[in-house]
Amino acid sequence: MKRVAKLLATILLLTVCLSIYGCYGTEDNLKISNENGTWDGTILLDLNGDVININVYEDNGIWKEAECLFTDRKNRIKVDTIPENVEIFVNGEKLLVGTEMEFALQTLRKDDAFPIIIKYGDNKESVCYIRTLNWGLPEIDYYEDRNLEDGVYYTCIDGYCVKYKPGKGYVYYKKEEGCIDFKRTEIDGEIFYSYLVQDNVKSRPNYVTAEGYAYCKLVVMNEDYQIIDEESQLIQGESVYGEWPLEEHEHMILGKDHYLVLGYVPMYVYNIPDSIPHSPYGSRVLAAVIQEIKNGELIWEWNSTDYPIFYEMSMETNDFWNKDLQWSDYIHMNSFTLAPDSQDLVCS
Repeated sequence: MKRVAKLLATILLLTVCLSIYGCYGTEDNLKISNENGTWDGTILLDLNGDVININVYEDNGIWKEAECLFTDRKNRIKVDTIPENVEIFVNGEKLLVGTEMEFALQTLRKDDAFPIIIKYGDNKESVCYIRTLNWGLPEIDYYEDRNLEDGVYYTCIDGYCVKYKPGKGYVYYKKEEGCIDFKRTEIDGEIFYSYLVQDNVKSRPNYVTAEGYAYCKLVVMNEDYQIIDEESQLIQGESVYGEWPLEEHEHMILGKDHYLVLGYVPMYVYNIPDSIPHSPYGSRVLAAVIQEIKNGELIWEWNSTDYPIFYEMSMETNDFWNKDLQWSDYIHMNSFTLAPDSQDLVCS
């Protein structure tokens, strides 16, 4: 009798253990194992050059924010590696590992999303949604402007480069903290998009304390919004020594690998006219330097300190004794362009 009771107790204990395993071991059983161990469910998607991190166990039904989407070109999505028994579908089409898929979007809206379906394990499925218009983008108030280039506003707002078409809404956006001066340029039928972005890698030297500008790098994209070049500093030439980054106020695209860029360079000068109060031992100023760069080489350079008349014309921050200012930002150039007829460089 005791043996029977002991046998029944053993059977009951095994049943309880199996029940517990069935209830609490299910999630672990869903996780896929391979030669490198158990897969944690993470998938890294490359969406237009930015990474979307999806976890099949945690993100089912979740809306994710994209950092770059557009409606006027085909969007691009890619995955480089996934476990063998995992499949990904974008808008119903299977995404092949290592192969870039293109897909179109008609509109960009905060209340709209496209699905990323991930099939894994024993007929398991997880669906994550990518919002087509990032929640962080603001509503834009605009004014009708008949002089808009191709009917679109190009600007930077709240850390995004954006194209906005009146009456339609956002056409393109790219999240880029510190972006400035986003623009479109067409040269001989070839379209370029470009912008400046504050370059935190190039920290300003401690001894340059002037305010009102930031170090930047130039980012150039083709018509499909793919980055094709970056330029981060002025080229060493007759007046530029050392590594001096570009400055945030202006740039121009003249063609492929061909740019006009602006930088501020600290210089000691000794050519200030006698009619202007200044130190007889030299003054410390921030020179505005414009360079034409083509294929990474310096083609032409303009230096504001070569023209003493600008010292006379300066209206502020012209402490040429350097009593209050360590470096006098006497010219503080804000923009330049090419005159349409003469192609002369016009600066302000």
